[in-house]
Amino acid sequence: VERAEREMLKLARNAVATALDTSTLGDASDEKARGGRGKGPANATAAGAWKAELWTRMEALMDALAGKVSQAWNLQRVLAKKRDPQTHQLLLEVLDSEARGERDTRWFAAFWGKLMRAAVEQMMQ
Repeated sequence: VERAEREMLKLARNAVATALDTSTLGDASDEKARGGRGKGPANATAAGAWKAELWTRMEALMDALAGKVSQAWNLQRVLAKKRDPQTHQLLLEVLDSEARGERDTRWFAAFWGKLMRAAVEQMMQ
């Protein structure tokens, strides 16, 4: 479970980094017009294409993050419903001794917090 969580967070960080990498927005030929800085378009003509590509990347990023959230929610549901065959405890209770049955969503809430922190940290770089 912890490995799956780490992998989901790693993939989310990579999705944020890819979406917000301004050095790869636009053509390589546009880079000369921008002075090689990769900060944005140099003229108004290129601005529309640059903005459209950025929004396309942001849409792909939101889809990727929604997918990770969905995976985590489904994992939470499985852990809350399946039982350990030896102890007959819910798997969620085996992982977290403070878990309180099927309706306890603290694991998912903790994942959500980690995901948001990872995304913000990646955006700040």
